[in-house]
Amino acid sequence: NKFGAIFYGGLARQVELTKERKADPPKPEWIEFEYGNPGSFREGLSTLPKAIEKELGDKIQLNWKLQTITKAPENSEGYKYVCTYETPDGIKTVQTKAVVSTVPTHALQGSVLENIMPKATKLLNTIRSDVKRKGIYHPPVAAVTVAYPKSSFKDVELPNGFGNLQDLPGFGSLNPRTEGVRTLGTLWSSSLFPGRCPDDYNLLLNYIGGSRDVGLAELTDEEIISEVDKGCRQVLLKPGAPEPKVVGMKVWNTAIPQYELGHNQIMDELEVLERDMDGVWICGNYRTGVAFPDCVTFGYDHAKVVTDYLKGAGNAQADTAAVVEDKVEAEPVVEVEMVEPEQVKDEEKVKSAAPEPVEAVESAEPVAEVENETVEAESAAAETVVVESVDVSIPYD
Repeated sequence: NKFGAIFYGGLARQVELTKERKADPPKPEWIEFEYGNPGSFREGLSTLPKAIEKELGDKIQLNWKLQTITKAPENSEGYKYVCTYETPDGIKTVQTKAVVSTVPTHALQGSVLENIMPKATKLLNTIRSDVKRKGIYHPPVAAVTVAYPKSSFKDVELPNGFGNLQDLPGFGSLNPRTEGVRTLGTLWSSSLFPGRCPDDYNLLLNYIGGSRDVGLAELTDEEIISEVDKGCRQVLLKPGAPEPKVVGMKVWNTAIPQYELGHNQIMDELEVLERDMDGVWICGNYRTGVAFPDCVTFGYDHAKVVTDYLKGAGNAQADTAAVVEDKVEAEPVVEVEMVEPEQVKDEEKVKSAAPEPVEAVESAEPVAEVENETVEAESAAAETVVVESVDVSIPYD
């Protein structure tokens, strides 16, 4: 039956992962960690993109919206492409020898690729009869972080010796649709990571929305918070619990891509089209998985592929399976994961030390990373233009 197939498929993948880890073990200088366990930085996941930004300095251009990519005219420097951007200082162009894009698919349905990969633009605009959608679907999702006093949680002992619910002894909770709870799931942040809130409070990161609740996009912020609070009361809280302290909130109208029926076929066709290109990689979490570790791992490994290509190691692209990294919204960005407070001493600090909500995919701004110095006036030359972001892993339904 289908459940047996899912079980054995998952088991087979775990065996594959074990073999991969043995073949490529962690570097000895890395801190110890256990695969499968959640992790973060002391200051939250935004630590990583902030460190990258600091390292690259002025090679990163914010608020640059990619309009289109065209083939460069003949030149002696070896530049193959011209990227045109809408910037705060007007239209600018960058000449480049290679392009790596992690723009999300909904942003590639316009003019970005139509001059160099028209078949890819058509592919990503295909009406899919099996799911009755155009291209790859990015549903609306909201992340809402709230805090309640521990004493307001149900005073019950959980089965199997887990402990008392007031201490939130676990990772979090998922809500089946059959239970009538609108929130998709809740991460128990204060249990996962120490120092995120006062000892007498619990911090909860809730995800709500998804492909089965697209009406979320029509709600006001207050209505979304009310729905989250309602779900917490249904699952975790005592009757008469106080109102939540709202620590952070962000809504993505176009969140993570959905791996729906027929997705692999689209990716296979895109891979074939990409192989025909010289020095262009179309990447994103719609190709290699939406989880933060998947995106970071792919980005790290794929950077070597691009480097080898630029060093003249031949068309490394044609010899590499099409794998991919993160995503951005209608405009490329450095996207930041939910950042929760480092150490909060009292109730008021739960609010003031709120996690910086993730940069909305929808309002995200483009980033162009170039190997040379960036343009002064209207055009510039670069070894590689990287339009990229660090993916946010958001549960989806």
